Amino acid sequence: AESHDVILEDLGISNKQSSRYQIIYKTPEDKFNQKIEELRLSFLEPTTIGLLRSIYGAHVGQNSGENEWYTPPKYIEAARKTMGSIDLDPASSNEANRIVKADKYYTISDDGLKQEWFGNVWLNPPYSQPEIEYFCSKLVESFTKNEIEQACVLVNNATETIWFQLLIRSCKALCFPKSRIKFIDKNGNPGGAPLQGQAILYFGNNDFYKYFNQFGPILWTTVEK
Repeated sequence: AESHDVILEDLGISNKQSSRYQIIYKTPEDKFNQKIEELRLSFLEPTTIGLLRSIYGAHVGQNSGENEWYTPPKYIEAARKTMGSIDLDPASSNEANRIVKADKYYTISDDGLKQEWFGNVWLNPPYSQPEIEYFCSKLVESFTKNEIEQACVLVNNATETIWFQLLIRSCKALCFPKSRIKFIDKNGNPGGAPLQGQAILYFGNNDFYKYFNQFGPILWTTVEK
């Protein structure tokens, strides 16, 4: 008998595309519809990648649907050497702080946006909207008001967004890593490359170049504080 089985290759669909479609298929209908409407109101095309970024944040590049991905230790240690210490991580978890080792950290249940920010801050904010804009706004405001002394912020290099423009207008320098950062899972295993590149922005007056030049080119701003 003739077989009528169709494989992905016959349809012109790669394994990576198939994984993305499966993640979207498993998304609750109400959340899916909400994200479609947000993209429409932002005049953005609701592409597969756009939907994944909107629903799960940048780290869905691992194609697993997992949203708990942590920064590799080498970037954390570079930030610690630059600032001298990490006093606060306002967007963290118990698992994440095993790597960051901040003196104080706020979890999602603490709601870091409602807490006091102080000292030297490491921030890898939630990558979903509107949370990322709220965290970036609070960091800039806290730095401008001298409530925090220094900060290192790891975000996507989404230079066209409101929150990235806000950060870059207040930071002293930023690093564009030479390759996309492979975040690690809760077991310490690196995932695949995210869907886009990242940037690390520095707020303060210490030698950011000395410790971050190894990762990629450093750009200086004209901001003075």
